[in-house]
Amino acid sequence: MEIKPIVRFSGNALAERMGTVFSENLADLRAKVDDGKGAFPRGFLHTSTVPHPGTCYYDQVWARDSGRGLQELARWGFFAEALPVAEYLLSHKNFGDHWGRLVDRDIGVDFELDGNTHILNGIRQTWIASGKDKALGRRFLDGCMPVFHWFEKCMDECPIGDLIPCISELAGNPCEPIPVYAIYPNFGACASILGFASLAADLGAEKESAYLSALAARLKASLLPLLRSKGTDESPVPEGVWLNGRKEDGVPYETAHFGARFGITHWTRQAPYGQLFDIGVGFLPEDELKDVHLASYRYLRHEMAKSPFFRKYGFVSNTCFGGSGGRHDDTMCGYGQNYFTQAALMADDVNTYGLCLSGISRLAYDGDVVEPMAYEMNPWILHECFSFENYEKGLDHTFGTFAIPEKGVADNDGDEGNLVQAAETLKTIAMTVGVSMENGVLTVCPRLPWEWNGMTLENYPVTDSDGTVHRIGLSYTHDRAARTCSFCVFPADGIKKARVRFGPFPRVLNTKNDLSGFTVEQNETASFLWSEEIALDGEYGGGTGIEL
Repeated sequence: MEIKPIVRFSGNALAERMGTVFSENLADLRAKVDDGKGAFPRGFLHTSTVPHPGTCYYDQVWARDSGRGLQELARWGFFAEALPVAEYLLSHKNFGDHWGRLVDRDIGVDFELDGNTHILNGIRQTWIASGKDKALGRRFLDGCMPVFHWFEKCMDECPIGDLIPCISELAGNPCEPIPVYAIYPNFGACASILGFASLAADLGAEKESAYLSALAARLKASLLPLLRSKGTDESPVPEGVWLNGRKEDGVPYETAHFGARFGITHWTRQAPYGQLFDIGVGFLPEDELKDVHLASYRYLRHEMAKSPFFRKYGFVSNTCFGGSGGRHDDTMCGYGQNYFTQAALMADDVNTYGLCLSGISRLAYDGDVVEPMAYEMNPWILHECFSFENYEKGLDHTFGTFAIPEKGVADNDGDEGNLVQAAETLKTIAMTVGVSMENGVLTVCPRLPWEWNGMTLENYPVTDSDGTVHRIGLSYTHDRAARTCSFCVFPADGIKKARVRFGPFPRVLNTKNDLSGFTVEQNETASFLWSEEIALDGEYGGGTGIEL
């Protein structure tokens, strides 16, 4: 029987559904990798699952989609399928030293910065999944260095500082040939550079590591002075919050162009820090950007909560429901629902990430639709676009609002299995699970909503700092009625130590039990308790528990 990761959550119907959403979307992702025996080359990562009527990208490799898909193939332990994708992408830098919007063809769209950063992160993640093989790492580093030199060239030519231009959906200008120096792709570029600086250091490539570290520092140094709102008359974005971006004349770029034009002064791209997870950073670093990240997240949360769709169902809008409706600007599960959920998870905002996770479970499942209107393949597979209004009517909620000519909104019936939307969901689930490893110590930091009471993992892949890949089983339970938590690894696959974060608990811990062996962590909504130095037996595992 094939070894594959299994993730189960418990506590309510939406929690239980998420395990199925995970397994079905992971299987769908793997199906997108072409074996090269037909009309497409080996490693061709289809953006849509199968050819189907309506909106479909089956015969295309989009840079952003393929990068995100590659990251999740590798993250979840499918190295054999990730490697040919990485090799295909490395051999198809269709702008010479970097990738364009579509990798499999030259359509003249350059400066897809976010697509380049996602591919870079996917290639690095593939190297991690290999067990940090040095020969493969060297080949990957050599193949990706031209992209970083392109980054540097763009920074040298930037008229307003040391930023990189972008023409893409994630900058807001895919239909307008005006370069935008946008926060989401530039922060992502900084993260990807740091990721490869770490790769180079692991290989002993000191020259490349030093070059990349300096390049990342230079790019990071431009973010605060150029992309943090000054709270002046130039922008309605409050002071201390990330702007979407600036144009070459320094003016904020705050009206997106997707055929239609709409305001993006409160846009999910203004919380870019979820990309840190793509280079193995699971918590917001205590650096000079943290306050801006959190201020931006709270600003978006305040705007999002104005909608009954968010308050009632946990449905997220890319523009906090300020766009033109339908299609790309409001209702995409990847760029809206998952980006904001990931921001809430990294902020440890239990109330909000619980609401957002429930929204993903609702949007993923269309088995209760009474009147299908678009292509249907699998009731648990994510679509590209949604109609929240139709969700309430029991109609097909998985297709975008059909064409609205007076607003310039194009037809888009949802593309079931769209790669970015599914891959971002898999990433969100990994963030919710919260399992990582460093220097021989397993860290378990689940971010479960208040009403979820546990998770079980089987064959979960986790890679140590030295490249050792472990496959573990794990159980985490939170019995709120008994006010107890327990954690168990079975087996530990050679792992000797663990640390676990129990919670979330109420912010005020009313208990008479001795908590002296735990470290208390608190934020504005919840408390957590860390247990360190848990001894594990490599053959039989082990665990610990807590009672309030």
